[in-house]
Amino acid sequence: MNVTSNDWANHSYHNLSSLQAAGVNVSGCKIYPHSFGYTEQLPIVTKEEMRDTIFNGGFDVVQIFNSDPLVPILMKGYKGKVVVHHTGSRYRDNPNECNRIFNPIVWKTIHCHSEFFGLGAINENLVTVTIDVDKFVPVYYTWNRLVFAHYPSNSDVKGTKTIARIAEQVGVNFHYSSERVTHEENIQRMKTCDVYIELHNPTINGKKYGHFGNTALEAAAMGKIVVTQNLTPEIYEREYGDCPMFLAKDENHLAEILSYINGLSISEIIKLKKAHRKWVQEKHSFKAQGERLKRILCECD
Repeated sequence: MNVTSNDWANHSYHNLSSLQAAGVNVSGCKIYPHSFGYTEQLPIVTKEEMRDTIFNGGFDVVQIFNSDPLVPILMKGYKGKVVVHHTGSRYRDNPNECNRIFNPIVWKTIHCHSEFFGLGAINENLVTVTIDVDKFVPVYYTWNRLVFAHYPSNSDVKGTKTIARIAEQVGVNFHYSSERVTHEENIQRMKTCDVYIELHNPTINGKKYGHFGNTALEAAAMGKIVVTQNLTPEIYEREYGDCPMFLAKDENHLAEILSYINGLSISEIIKLKKAHRKWVQEKHSFKAQGERLKRILCECD
């Protein structure tokens, strides 16, 4: 059973879909709708309905998402297995407080970002972001002059000013907008580029950030070359293997990456686009991540 107040980035819904793809009997709910207007989301329930479902649903495992501090209050006294998913800012900003709340009650911890490892959570596992890859039809057509694009959900978080400055410095054909649009509208504007630059922001509020998210995977699924960050790649590679996305370590490296891609031949560009699509299909699809989750959640102590 997947539960959360706010399902940021649709993490819980994508987790549910992944487990279903792997043949696991799973359901889920949340308390508030998402502001991005996702076409598919978990059903909305009241706090009382969520508590009743947790205690009377006969579940083997309850998964709490987004380090949500409300859910442990609702399920106080619950004696079954509990898993917490640390997915973003709440854990990044205050891991000690999250560990104080969740370590005493959880069976396992699942991190969405590799930089969360070693901050004090117990029984740590990595399951990074997941998307419905089959929803996206890859297009490998390449413009004569490559189109680089950046459409952030939050320009401050994604490092938009830095990306725009370096794109201009390198001289690439760069399209970007910070206008907030629905998820589906954002997908449509991403379709028009060859190279998608997701983020460049190594810290948020003094805490390590710089880790790719859903948008990077969506771009890869559409057959785009993706430029993003992962400042702890060794943990990802240990769990998932190689990653074809271009991961910028710093601003100079980002400039080098953009210049390198801009100088590739059309055949080299198409080869990279196909490699990105293949990787996201094999590693981050519902089926692939569902099998990974099943191994984590269904193993015995």
